[in-house]
Parts: sequence; C-alpha cells; structure tokens
Amino acid sequence: MRKFNKWLQQLMTGKYGTDELSSFLAVLSIVLFVLAVISMRFSPALVFLVLMTIVIIWNLYRMFSHDYARRQGENLRFLRMRDGFLYHTEDIRRDVRKWWNGFTAGFKNKKMGKNAGTKGDPNLKYCIFPCPGCGAQVRVPANKGRIQIRCPKCRTEFIRNT
Repeated sequence: MRKFNKWLQQLMTGKYGTDELSSFLAVLSIVLFVLAVISMRFSPALVFLVLMTIVIIWNLYRMFSHDYARRQGENLRFLRMRDGFLYHTEDIRRDVRKWWNGFTAGFKNKKMGKNAGTKGDPNLKYCIFPCPGCGAQVRVPANKGRIQIRCPKCRTEFIRNT
C-alpha cells in the first residue's frame, strides 16, 4: 500500500489535480451513465455513453495537465457561470422551498423533540414547524393547542396546532 501511495504521489507531482469543475464533471459522468443504463433498450443510450466518455476524458486531461493557469481560468469561468445561475434562480428556488415546506407541513404536522430545557417543566416536549415565509425551523412548546407562531428570522406569523 505504501508503494502504491508513493507511486500515486509521484504520478500527480506537478499536475493540476481536482477542483470544483472536475467534481462537477465527475458527477455529470455518473448522471450520463445512469441515463445510459436507463435507456439501454433505446437509441439514446449510445449518445449518453459517448457523452460520458468525452466528459471522463476531458476530466482526466484537466487533472493530469501541467498548465495551471489555463485550468484555473477554466475553473474560474465555471464558478462564475454556476454562481450566476444560482443568483438568477434564487427567487425560483425560494418559491419552491416555500411551497415544499407548506406542502409537507400537513404530513409532518408536528415533530416531538427533546426536553425543552431547564425552564419550566422538564417533561415538556416541543414541536418544530417550518416557517412558510423563509423555511426556517421554529421550535414551540407542545400540547398548547392552536397557537400563533412568529418566526424569529423573518417575523412571519402563522398558526399551527401543537
């Protein structure tokens, strides 16, 4: 095992290695492989396999490259593109999160947690509800009936049964 580690260390000396773009390419190749397996009986399977092979070869080329400046530039362009995508989809992601929290609130209704702490009755449990405004988890005492809850993060008020 030591010989293998030493060999691997010597192999990677002076090479660029991995970064965020190479991690993304690895995940993309796995997704393409899964799509190829799912569509094995259809004609797109070959397309997915060819794309997966291209992505893997590109990733290996980047990892074993000696040109640090060019690989860092590629990674920087990828990060800018990713951050721009995340910035422009922030409203959509927040709306989906808000919808999902409201949708699953009926299934969860309440979660019984640990003891509420040293204040008051040590047997008092608490419930955790997602805030419909920001999705934050709000902890309230259990067995209090229908109560109005104010989120400490966004100050949204909502009513739940505990």
